[in-house]
Amino acid sequence: MGEVSAGYSADKKRNWGKWKSVGIPVLSAVLALGIGSGIGSSTSKGEIEEYQETQLSLESKVDTLEQTRLTVTTELAEVEDERAVLAEKHDAHKGEISELKSKVADLESEVTRLEGELAKAKAESAAAPVPLASPAPAPAPAPAAPSAPSYFANCTAARAAGAAPVRSGDPGYGRHLDRDGDGIGCE
Repeated sequence: MGEVSAGYSADKKRNWGKWKSVGIPVLSAVLALGIGSGIGSSTSKGEIEEYQETQLSLESKVDTLEQTRLTVTTELAEVEDERAVLAEKHDAHKGEISELKSKVADLESEVTRLEGELAKAKAESAAAPVPLASPAPAPAPAPAAPSAPSYFANCTAARAAGAAPVRSGDPGYGRHLDRDGDGIGCE
């Protein structure tokens, strides 16, 4: 029995050696492949979800950028229109400036011409003899004013004669014309 058991154990050792040299690496490879596939598939799903989120984010950014591009394009068109209007105004103002410069030049030449005429007139007047002025005729004597009456019945009569107010010492002054007694009647 010892032989059988010794033979069995030698076969067992030999089989175990085969398993050791072939089976363990194969088993390890199968396990590694299974574990790697499991990890890889879970990583792949995570990466796919991450890529999908990135794609959605990028699509959102593209939409935002497209809206911004449309807004900028619209604003650019408005600015171009405004620039065209301003260019037309600029050209119109250039024409007005040219007209005004022409008018200024015409007015300056007119001023020069008038200054020349003024200088000529001054020279002629300085050279011309000054005529002697004849004396003005004496004014005619004014007619004598009618003499005021020496008595007025009331202030109405004094005013009608042009003598009001009548002072003390004047012809026609009377105490009855001076109410407050200050020496001036019909005030």
